[in-house]
Parts: sequence; C-alpha cells; structure tokens
Amino acid sequence: MADRCRCHLPVDVPLDIQHWWPERDPEPGMRVRAVALYGQEPAFLHRVRVKGGWHTRGLGANHPGSTPPKSWEEVGQCWAGEKHAVVDVTSCGS
Repeated sequence: MADRCRCHLPVDVPLDIQHWWPERDPEPGMRVRAVALYGQEPAFLHRVRVKGGWHTRGLGANHPGSTPPKSWEEVGQCWAGEKHAVVDVTSCGS
C-alpha cells in the first residue's frame, strides 16, 4: 500500500498523471481554473483560481465566504501541514 499522510491522502503521485507540486513548480496556465490535492474528492475540497490567488471551495471548505485566497505556493498544503501534489479538476465544475 502506498504511503499516506496523516490527512489520509497519498504522498506520492503516479508518474503518468499530470500534476504540480505548488511549492516548487510554476503555476499552471490559465486553462487550469481549479485544482485539488491528489487523491482528494473535488466535490469535497478544491481550489479555484480567482483574482489574487486560489480560493477554497467544496463541501469541506472552511468559511469559504470569508477566507481570503491563498497563493499558489500554499495550495498544496493539507490540514496536517504536509505538502501534496495538485491535479487539474477544472472539468469537474467549479
């Protein structure tokens, strides 16, 4: 079984899946309008590109109406403080 973070998400991403590590990879182009941590259900939690950064959305979003957008570098961090890869979930609706 693959290694998992305390947040229960996988810590590694298969090489054949397009992904970004926000703390080290440049922000993707404008065609990518929504991302989620690899392994996370986008309906539960994802980030949407907005003016000023990336805004958290989904059923698990904590105070989405009053939480400011995060920078690209912060997008990959889970609640446990670990850094994860993100994947494009633009097609899942945002």
